[in-house]
This record gives sequence, C-alpha cells and structure tokens, in this order.
Amino acid sequence: MFIYLFVDWCEGGLNIRCYVDGANPGFIRQLKISLDDNPNSDYKDDNGSTNEVISVSFGAYHKQLLQNLYMLMNKGILAIPPENDKLITSLFTAKSSEYSLDKEATAYDDVLDGLRLSLKMFHIK
Repeated sequence: MFIYLFVDWCEGGLNIRCYVDGANPGFIRQLKISLDDNPNSDYKDDNGSTNEVISVSFGAYHKQLLQNLYMLMNKGILAIPPENDKLITSLFTAKSSEYSLDKEATAYDDVLDGLRLSLKMFHIK
C-alpha cells in the first residue's frame, strides 16, 4: 500500500493531501476516518481547499503516472539522493511499452510505483 502525504499552506491554512494507491478501499476508508475526512466522499476535483485522502487507481492512471515521471526526469526537475539505492535500481531496470510499466522486468517495482504516486500532483506542459 502506497501513501504519499503532501502538506502545504493554502489561503485557509494548513492543507493536507494524502495520495493513496486505490487498491484497498477498506484501508482508504479507515485512513479517511482517522484524518477526519469524509469516508463516504469520492475524490472528484482537487480544489485545494480541504484536507483529503485521494485514492489513485493505478489501473486507470498508470500510463499518465509513468509519463509524468518521465517528463519530470527528462526536464531535470527530479533529483534522487544516492542513498535511495532501491529507487535508483528500479529506475535503471524499468522497462515499459507505450508508458505501460513491465512489472516483471522492473526491480523494486513497488518502490517505483510509490515514486509515480508521489509525483501525481506535479504536471509538466
């Protein structure tokens, strides 16, 4: 289960975004309850004004997430400290076809999934 927590300041004060792999709805519901988010709400629009747990479906967004990672790396925007050896290995071994990651050929594919999820909020044009 991947969770990426994004905290920033918005006009209304502290703003928390928690991006979660959408594979386990029960876990997401419990996380929403523990963070005082509405457990019955479904993420539709990221308006930046509320604290939300945001479920991300890798089935629906896996290509977009990999493409976004590729663009951030190509533009030199992403820096990875050398102590993240599993992530670096994962990036070196990653194989894809039309932005669809080959998980069998990629070492530490779960680590790479975590990176893709953590970069969801950044968009390059």
